[in-house]
Amino acid sequence: MAQWDKEFDDIDFYGGEAFFIMDDSQNMIEIRYHDGMFIDVGLDSDNIYNITVLGSNDSEGLNSPLCVVKFSEREKLHDKLQEIIWRFREGVKDDDETENRTAELLDKYGLDFMNVPAGEIRELLTVELKAPADAEYIRLLCAYLFCAGGKEDAELIRKAKYKTNMDIGAMIDKEWLTSLENGGTADDETRSRDELIADIVMYYMDYEDKLQWD
Repeated sequence: MAQWDKEFDDIDFYGGEAFFIMDDSQNMIEIRYHDGMFIDVGLDSDNIYNITVLGSNDSEGLNSPLCVVKFSEREKLHDKLQEIIWRFREGVKDDDETENRTAELLDKYGLDFMNVPAGEIRELLTVELKAPADAEYIRLLCAYLFCAGGKEDAELIRKAKYKTNMDIGAMIDKEWLTSLENGGTADDETRSRDELIADIVMYYMDYEDKLQWD
């Protein structure tokens, strides 16, 4: 078997674990990340290389890839792969940095969740979702947007919940989406808007206390 994988020895995988699956006829590579992101490299039946980035390696991730890059030139494989990894992983922070980003956001906008500038929050969340990684930071942006936004913001919050990865999705309350879409009315499965906002405020009061004691 040709040792084709040696040409990737200088790739910076940014903490990902790379698996070289097949020989040079296919160049199958899988790169797995601790936060659920998954990068797949393969050659299709038309001899086109595909680099696919998934927020999570499950049915939801497969149905909504974050990025698919196609090209035919074998000599571009190394550089294209590194470019994709840089694009999606270079800005990923470690736990301390993530905590700092969330704390800085709380310091800037405070706990008056209903009166934050929704337009600014939309812009921040839109940028963050281009390369989602920081679950707690994205949750806070979604919480601000739920409290200060309206029905039109459900689509952006839904994208954060269902089109990123499992860690992020699990932190975003499905009730936020239902409440935005039904005008904040309580029913058998969804608390009232006021109850949900009160719950968010309490969560981040506890979060701030935790930061002070850590």
